[in-house]
Amino acid sequence: MSYSYNFFPGAIEDSDCPWCANNDNPLIKGDDAVSYNWDKKTNTYKLDIPTYKEYEGLTAAQIACFYGFGNDEAFIAAYRTHIDKTLKKGTEQQKQVLKKYLGVVNSNKKRTPNQLEKKASAGGTTFYGPKNP
Repeated sequence: MSYSYNFFPGAIEDSDCPWCANNDNPLIKGDDAVSYNWDKKTNTYKLDIPTYKEYEGLTAAQIACFYGFGNDEAFIAAYRTHIDKTLKKGTEQQKQVLKKYLGVVNSNKKRTPNQLEKKASAGGTTFYGPKNP
């Protein structure tokens, strides 16, 4: 299975619309492939990640982030190597946004997360953000 992924920041500036994606400014982007094996007992495909030390493809934790939106701590743990690379070699805007994101996630560990509220709607999609105190 081949995966193409692009984790982008969404709205960056306070003046950005709630649905602004900024997908042209990726924080983490890549193309990787993994193998799955058919498990006859469970009738499911099982991820087959090589165990050799030099393996640089996707891990189960990284793939889980494709479906587990909103789990910032899991994303940071799974993509730590990619994040560190972007912090060293990314554009100034990528570095700035990524540092701000990491700071927000780190500060949220120390307090109760904000509840969400509806912020806007467009084309049948509803956008949510943290409730203002």
